[in-house]
Amino acid sequence: MNLDTLFQFESHLESAFKGILQTATPNVYLSRETNTAQSPRLDIRASVIEGLNHSRLAIDGVRFVYDTYTGEIEVKVVTNRTSEEKSNAHNILKGQVRARLQQYYVTQEWTKQNSPLLIMDVREASNTTSEADEDDLDTSILTYAIIFCISPNAWPTNL
Repeated sequence: MNLDTLFQFESHLESAFKGILQTATPNVYLSRETNTAQSPRLDIRASVIEGLNHSRLAIDGVRFVYDTYTGEIEVKVVTNRTSEEKSNAHNILKGQVRARLQQYYVTQEWTKQNSPLLIMDVREASNTTSEADEDDLDTSILTYAIIFCISPNAWPTNL
């Protein structure tokens, strides 16, 4: 894997979290592939916030390359109030997301995702938002703060 591909952090994170969350519902979409006709569904968006002061020595023995970052994972939970209201589907799906994004579960399932990144910490942030719209859709956004690093064996051998 080259550096250009390795540093596509958002793509790697979204793909891995999609794999973990598909045990809650098969309708899990990445930030650029949402199918708004599906309900219930989860939409995932990853963002990188900052690099931490942690790096690894490059192969030349002189330069350092940052390898640890903070970020966020936003999981949008969408259910249709009209067709799913009797099942309490919205709260059930939010509970399934929260259960699957607990630190112990994520670290247990992470290796199955073949990601070049390693998750070091996952915490539900304090800002969960909920809304209902005129199309009978209930929407909640659960935001998770994460710390991740590049797996030691994912680095190109020429770096």
